[in-house]
Amino acid sequence: LLHPWYLKQYNNRWFLFGYNEKYNALSNFALDRIIEFEQTTQRYLENLDINFEEYFDDVVGVTVKGSETTEKVLIKISNNLWPYIESKPLHGSQKIKAYSEIDTTIELSVEINYELISLLFSYIDSIEIIEPQILKDKFKFHSENIFNKYN
Repeated sequence: LLHPWYLKQYNNRWFLFGYNEKYNALSNFALDRIIEFEQTTQRYLENLDINFEEYFDDVVGVTVKGSETTEKVLIKISNNLWPYIESKPLHGSQKIKAYSEIDTTIELSVEINYELISLLFSYIDSIEIIEPQILKDKFKFHSENIFNKYN
């Protein structure tokens, strides 16, 4: 049983957030993946705790782990890509930390989630993750897997 609380669009897809009685927690569902639903006569549980305008502040996309802390992410961006990233920031927290003739270093304050990693991977040949180490390690792992597939 789901008590719907919020709709959010991300990457041309709509997501429904609500209280899931089975898991006693907030859940999200992509609307285009819902096959069917039915109305219930059980009492609707209203959202009294979550401010959804703030809930997504520290994430890219819709995956909020909740227990995760916000990380400082430093990224070097090739100056060939920089005008695009400057005009369409990766996240609202994006700040410029340094310029050079070949790259621009930015800082994000975000939870590391699937959508962030996917977004950064879309620029893999024009960026370098400086920190945190856990994100660098993820990029190294995936890069080695890609290299091994095509070597």
